[in-house]
Amino acid sequence: MRDIFRKLFDNFNPSSVAQFTEKKLLSLKENGNLLLSEPKLRAIAENAKQLLQVAGIVNDHLVTCFRYQECNTNVKKNFDPVTEETKMVTEALENNFLSQ
Repeated sequence: MRDIFRKLFDNFNPSSVAQFTEKKLLSLKENGNLLLSEPKLRAIAENAKQLLQVAGIVNDHLVTCFRYQECNTNVKKNFDPVTEETKMVTEALENNFLSQ
């Protein structure tokens, strides 16, 4: 079933789905799966358009925000992915492999 949807919706590419024309939507209804009604097909295309719009707004904000550089620097400075538990596991693995 998932493969059918991939074919119908251009491998789930939102840019492509957002550009579906009326003709393409109707052809999906005719050639596609009977599980998808016309309102559902229209909702999928509309959701793709809204997703692209939201992504554009976020991107515009990141590019034009006067605090972008400051926030980005703070995130990088405060990001510490290594926890005490991770250190212990890493050391135990290293000791185990080195002792062999």
